[in-house]
Amino acid sequence: MNKKLAFYHMHHNSYLGDCLCLVYLPTIKEIDSDALRAPYVLVLIKSKLDLSAINTVEDFKSKNIFSSDLPILLRIASECLLGIFGDAHCDCESQRLASLREINSARQGIYIHLPQEGQGNGLVYKAQELELQVNGIDPSGTFIGEKNVQDASEYLLGSANSLDKRNYKSLAYIFQELLLNRYTYDLISDNPLKTDYLRNSINVKINSLHDIKRIITIENAGEYLAKLYMKDFEITDQELQNIYYTLFSAKELPNRVISLLKYIQEDL
Repeated sequence: MNKKLAFYHMHHNSYLGDCLCLVYLPTIKEIDSDALRAPYVLVLIKSKLDLSAINTVEDFKSKNIFSSDLPILLRIASECLLGIFGDAHCDCESQRLASLREINSARQGIYIHLPQEGQGNGLVYKAQELELQVNGIDPSGTFIGEKNVQDASEYLLGSANSLDKRNYKSLAYIFQELLLNRYTYDLISDNPLKTDYLRNSINVKINSLHDIKRIITIENAGEYLAKLYMKDFEITDQELQNIYYTLFSAKELPNRVISLLKYIQEDL
């Protein structure tokens, strides 16, 4: 029995139809390195091939998982529990659903869920950060005014440079030990650091980057602008137009968006 990996053949998944679910138990070192807030990594695999005979790691390594005549989409996503439960102040949930639908439409691909809530800082931090951004209240209950994501992280952590604690070392076992490195993927991502890590640290072959279909609203525009400006995320011309339209058509901008736009203007 493999104590690091569990298999579940999932039928009639709401997003992927029939798919293979893998639950990986990372080591303590991987949990600490990747800032995982729960001791598991969830992997969902969609394929046009029949995967019903795959029940062990040996099965997985010895059989073809994907067909060579279709692109294989890959999405690696961090947890956003508040988004899953309907919070409108980030675009994580629209990305999650769009990615799953894209994989299903492509007929094969992998969705990996990493429990890295709050960029590795945890759900308590995320709730405190959003309370500062949206309502301007700090953890002591004092109103100090709405903060953009940069200022909120500096206030709570002491430095915005310590905000993102995530690494991706737990993916090495998944791709290398399961021989998933034998395939080439179209990566659903706009995060250059994640792309570089996959390519250079665990030798994941990436054919191209696949656009993320996200819904941009006045509520999440500030979060998205912060990703673009402070983390060098990629952006398409259409997404840029969507941001412009969202900002300029709004009757009133949230203070955290105004604060972020001022920060960008001063930095430029």
